[in-house]
Amino acid sequence: MLMAGVVADNFVYPAVLKVAADLYDLNFGKQIHTQVFKLGYGSNSTTVDNTLVNMYGKCGDIRDARKVFDKMSERDQVSWNSIISALCRHEEWEDALEAFWVMQEENVEPSSFTLVSIVSVCGNLGVVDGLRLGKQVHGYSLRKGDVRTFIVNSLMAMYAKLGNVDYAKSLLYTFED
Repeated sequence: MLMAGVVADNFVYPAVLKVAADLYDLNFGKQIHTQVFKLGYGSNSTTVDNTLVNMYGKCGDIRDARKVFDKMSERDQVSWNSIISALCRHEEWEDALEAFWVMQEENVEPSSFTLVSIVSVCGNLGVVDGLRLGKQVHGYSLRKGDVRTFIVNSLMAMYAKLGNVDYAKSLLYTFED
């Protein structure tokens, strides 16, 4: 496309960055980021920035994921999910939890994907704090009516990991799907 003289736009770059992320090809992703920067799509397109955060997180460069996230002029639910997921992937549990709190302070409502990430954080905080916060997240998902299979699965895994197998079993037996 570039060799044919066709200029890529803010719709092409997210697709190409997703490929770099899926291939875990950090060098390719950085080359694309350079193109994004040269053409001025970074910091002007939330979608491009979200995809950059995701790509850096998946490719193992949490430092650059944070840089892109911190420079974003607008952050949406996907932005927060991308950085929280990246922090979880790198086992930076406390930072992921902090991002979750800031997300809420900025009045961005957590999605079911956010909840799955935070349940993962809970499973890695230790029994007392993990169970306390995990039960709060569980209650939040019930209040919102968000009881999708992947949320219930993550809750069961968290409860079992924290030694509360009875909670995990009760979820298993009460969940219809």
